[in-house]
Amino acid sequence: MAVAASVFAFASCTDDDNNGGSGSSGFSANDPEGTVVRNMNKEGYGEVGIYISSPCPNYPYWNHPFIKIDVSNNFQFVNGRIDSGITCIGRKNGLSSITERDTASNSYSNNCAVLPGYGYVAKDCFRYENVYYGCYLRLYVDSWIKNTTNEIIGAVVKYQDNWIIREEPAN
Repeated sequence: MAVAASVFAFASCTDDDNNGGSGSSGFSANDPEGTVVRNMNKEGYGEVGIYISSPCPNYPYWNHPFIKIDVSNNFQFVNGRIDSGITCIGRKNGLSSITERDTASNSYSNNCAVLPGYGYVAKDCFRYENVYYGCYLRLYVDSWIKNTTNEIIGAVVKYQDNWIIREEPAN
């Protein structure tokens, strides 16, 4: 009986769609401290986004950029400023495998495809009280969210906000 229970528990955590993600749809032992798991429904399905926090006190919340999933299953970076955006950094083994080296991409844009098993870095650059900040967020797409008719309605995303905060050279 115990063997059957353990087999069922293992099977329930696998990725049935074989879509490249871990399929765990929750926290794992490999997740770094500060990981947030978000079920991001896309536009038209009760859209849920991720706001990028500011490390600066009194920075107006309404001016923060956010990331959402559009109807075509793309991440959309909204309210972005110059030198801000999101980039796909390729297939990863979870959130902790996204490193500071991955922030060096110069191909940040306002959108990119959502793919389970892939990592992303979002960058928000802004000037506050004469200091130019670069705030980075790392994301990992764990799995798709599907409805009862097997239609993709969103994705399970793991992320860390304010993952790296550093002063950037002024333009």
